[in-house]
Amino acid sequence: MRSVFLLLFFCLYLLFASVSCGSFREFVYPNFTASNLRFIDSSKGAFLFSPNSIFKAGLFSPGDDSSSDFYFSIIHVDSDSTIWSSNRDSPVSRAGKMNLSPQGISVIEDGVNQTPVWSTPVLASPVYSLRLMDSGNLLLLDRLNASLWESFRFPTDTIVLGQRLPVGMFLSGSVSRYNLSQGDYKFVVVETGGFMKWRGQNYWKLRMHTQANVDSNFPVEFLTVTTSGLALMGRNGTTAVIRVPLPPSSDFRVAKMDPSGKFIVSRFSGKSMVTEISGPMDPCQVPLVCGKLRVCNLDNDSENESCSCVDGMRLDASKNTCVPVNQSLSLSVSCEGSNISYFELGHGLSYFSTRFTDPVEHDIELSTCHDLCSKNCSCLGVFYENTSRSCYLVKDSFGSLSLVTNSKDNHDLTGYVKLSVKKPNAPHQPPGGKTSFPLTALVLLPCSGFFLVIALGFLWWRRCAVMRYSSIREKQATRLGSFGSGDLGSFRIPGLPRKFEFEELEQATENFKLQIGSGGFGSVYKGILPDQTLIAVKKITNHGLNGRQEFCTEIAVIGNIRHANLVKLRGFCARGRQLLLVYEYMNHGSSGLVYFPLYALDMHEQGSYMELADPRLEGRVTSQEVAKLVRIALCCVHEEPALRPTMAAVVGMFEGTIPVGNPRMESLNFLRFYGLRFAESSIVEGGNGESDNMDFHRRESSNSGGYRQSASYVASQEVSGPR
Repeated sequence: MRSVFLLLFFCLYLLFASVSCGSFREFVYPNFTASNLRFIDSSKGAFLFSPNSIFKAGLFSPGDDSSSDFYFSIIHVDSDSTIWSSNRDSPVSRAGKMNLSPQGISVIEDGVNQTPVWSTPVLASPVYSLRLMDSGNLLLLDRLNASLWESFRFPTDTIVLGQRLPVGMFLSGSVSRYNLSQGDYKFVVVETGGFMKWRGQNYWKLRMHTQANVDSNFPVEFLTVTTSGLALMGRNGTTAVIRVPLPPSSDFRVAKMDPSGKFIVSRFSGKSMVTEISGPMDPCQVPLVCGKLRVCNLDNDSENESCSCVDGMRLDASKNTCVPVNQSLSLSVSCEGSNISYFELGHGLSYFSTRFTDPVEHDIELSTCHDLCSKNCSCLGVFYENTSRSCYLVKDSFGSLSLVTNSKDNHDLTGYVKLSVKKPNAPHQPPGGKTSFPLTALVLLPCSGFFLVIALGFLWWRRCAVMRYSSIREKQATRLGSFGSGDLGSFRIPGLPRKFEFEELEQATENFKLQIGSGGFGSVYKGILPDQTLIAVKKITNHGLNGRQEFCTEIAVIGNIRHANLVKLRGFCARGRQLLLVYEYMNHGSSGLVYFPLYALDMHEQGSYMELADPRLEGRVTSQEVAKLVRIALCCVHEEPALRPTMAAVVGMFEGTIPVGNPRMESLNFLRFYGLRFAESSIVEGGNGESDNMDFHRRESSNSGGYRQSASYVASQEVSGPR
């Protein structure tokens, strides 16, 4: 009988132990309280485990045992990686508590004040249980086991395998590995892709990764981590928009916005996390890698970056910032225009945000660019593009600079930092408050004033004379026509077919009815001549002081060129202020060259310029020479007309008298978007067979490798009209 009682007691003990322990593993129920101190001995602070103990939840500190900051977090057990934290901006002490009630979860600091530092939102019904899944998802469930709240819907800095980051949401990197508060680096999902931001400024996008494939043009709906890589999905989650393929693996895999400013995808292999994707690839493209206004220089041999200040600046180590050597200048800028100065950073430097933002103004002087910044209290500096005379403003925060090291950087930018000029101290006054006045000044001032009056009088007379002369010339020009017979009436070019009358072109274009594009100096219209020849008429409406020179230059250069790859200039028209160029019209079905602009763009992005060179030139042309031609050509097909260089600038770039401009990638993406539509229309028009265009594309894309076999291309004339 005694043995029966012992057996019964032992069974009851096992049952009690299993219930007690089990309640702190897969499920916990309302009116439950946990702290790190309460569970430190049994499970190092964890009170909840997933069914197979893959993940654990509890109040943990990311630092060592001496750390005083604790967070209610979910941790992957094997790798000890934190995948989610609740009170990341309001840590509690070791005695802080996590309470589970029918209203939800709350985290409070132990003490008199019981106000939660974090809590779940108002729920639809009372909580029945809290459960941690093997996926890493923490769930609040009702009595019917339906989900009331999930941690997967509120990501912090990490998403795990199978988790989604929807459009409009972001991952926010921590301040540091041991401080889980939200930092300044974010990975944001928008309909056009995934972007990384620093204090509101874009500095990298997922499609820039060398392994990224653009599979479709559907709007992005969410980012997800899969067993085969990373994907931005669209079309109700059925179609990949952008993919970064990785070796198939069912191991623990995460995507994380790292405190370093890099977006990292890694997986658990063996006993540690292995990095699979890291962006930006160039550490110097991380906005604050070197501190404010310090220049980052990447050592290609060691792949380590070094930091320095430009000439005229020194390091303030306490702030990790470069400041002016001249102590009369400071970075603390006021809004008083009279106390503002600009410090030139010099050439050969790039700034990350200019790759992703549009200029605030085009075709303006540097002084005007400075004025725009001076009038804006949030503006800290400007970058000025000399070729296009474009102005970029740097607002709110200034990050690190980087040396121009590759063809993707803009070689034509010059940076200027906005500085405050300290007011000089007031001059010393003698007793009594009266200032002494030098005798020399009493003698010289009247004489100087006399000569100043004479000089001003001469300048006024000269200005009036110039104005009268200019007025006479302007009247003569108006009477004869700015580009009339006196200038271009006898203008002849050997081989140029004809000089059109304005009425002919007006009739051919039905009074300039169908606009098919715009160029650097005006708009382009489709027309048809009496002999049924299709033409493209470029109506130059934006000619200024240099309009005559540009017009004559374009006729002289293009009129004598005969090349299969260039649109033919048939003639011109000049009447008064009306300047027109008549080109041969090329429809979208003309030859395989419709694919060439985007193929050139691909090779530019990859730095594989020799792929574009004629094989017959082997040994007689360098990659640098081809790169120069490609960059100039791509600048000429920018979607935004104001970004395209003038003909004079193009000639200057060829001759080397001005720096070669750098193609703006955001103004060339239209090639990809229009290309898909063109490819589809080509397939439809080709019927069951494939056109020569598609065959050309197939041959060319096979040389570049990878995804580009599914891309499609469109000639620049299709979108912008002829230059």
